Formats: sequence, C-alpha cells, structure tokens
Amino acid sequence: MLIRLNWFRWATLMIALSAASYYGYRATPWSCMDVTVTAYWVQALGSIAAILGAFFLGERQAQKAAENSLHLIETEERKRLASIFAICTAAKTRVDNIRSIFCAKDYLDNVGIRRYANYDHSITKSIINVLGAIPVHEIGSASAAEAILDIRDQLIFTMKSIDALDVAFKERAIHHDNNFVVAQTNVAVHLNVIDKAYLTLQETIGAKS
Repeated sequence: MLIRLNWFRWATLMIALSAASYYGYRATPWSCMDVTVTAYWVQALGSIAAILGAFFLGERQAQKAAENSLHLIETEERKRLASIFAICTAAKTRVDNIRSIFCAKDYLDNVGIRRYANYDHSITKSIINVLGAIPVHEIGSASAAEAILDIRDQLIFTMKSIDALDVAFKERAIHHDNNFVVAQTNVAVHLNVIDKAYLTLQETIGAKS
C-alpha cells in the first residue's frame, strides 16, 4: 500500500538520508578501500537511489489516482444533477403551458379550444410521478430538495384548482363569474410558487449541472 508523504515526512526522510550519507562518508577509510568495498558502496548508493525513486514514483501515482477518482466522482455528480434538473425543466415547461391555457384573460372565450384540446391531467400526473421518484435526500442541497418537493406538491394543488375551475365555468351562469375568478386566481397562485421553486433550482443544481 502506498503511503502519501506530506512535507514534514519528506523533510524528515531527506534529513535522515543526508545524515546517513554524511556520517557514512566520514566513517569510511577511503585510503584503505579495495574493489570489494567500492562495490558495496556503489550497491548501497544504488539501493538508496532506488528507494528514493520508488517513493517519488509512488507519490506521483497516488496523487494522479486521487485526482482521477475525484474527477470521475465530480463528472458523475454533474450528470446526475443534470438529469434531475432536466426533469424539473420539463415540469416548468408544463407549468408554462398550463398558465397559457388557464390564466389567459380570454379563457372564457376560447375554453373549448384551449382547455380540452391542449390540456389533460394525465401528462401532469406523469410529471408528478417522476418528480416523486427523485431521491431528494441525495441532492446535497436543502433548498434544492425543498424546491423539488414544492414543484411536485404545487402541481398536485394545481390539478385540484383546475378541477374547481372547470366546475366554476359550468356554474358561472348561477354564480356569475365570482367563483370562476377565484378558481382562476388559485391556479395562478400555485403556478407562481412553482416558478419561484424552479428559480431556486436554477441557482443551485442548475448551476452545477
């Protein structure tokens, strides 16, 4: 197992090797050396050089491996956040579609065309189910997790408000337009909450993906 050395350990190792080399040099009777002793010294110096080379190489390899692992983790995290943000963007697109249909000022004049030709609860329910499957506890941002839950819940409330809007439209002759205006306002309120939640996601996971 490779042990990564910090600056203190490297300094300690260099001092120890320098001291060993110095005192070894001073203690060697150079005038009395023969070929055999010289060979021993060459071998010893070669071993020291090999040890130093192994340490330096191991340090570089460990650092490179750590950098590669960190890069891989960051890449996978960006991909995961991008997928989550794409789902939330699809929800925001659906919200814009709902607003263009149910919050239009001329809704009463074009209710048949816009309401029944361009909207159905099934699509909204599918988006809600996908949002519910997002592991919000793994996002790493409390505000982003709360925003995703807000979008999901507000879409549920929006569908209920649309149902109330349909009822108010059918009964407008009895209650005039009072209930209709209230129901239409409720739809707009829920959609506005979703807009704010999506803005939070843009500033959190959207910026990281």
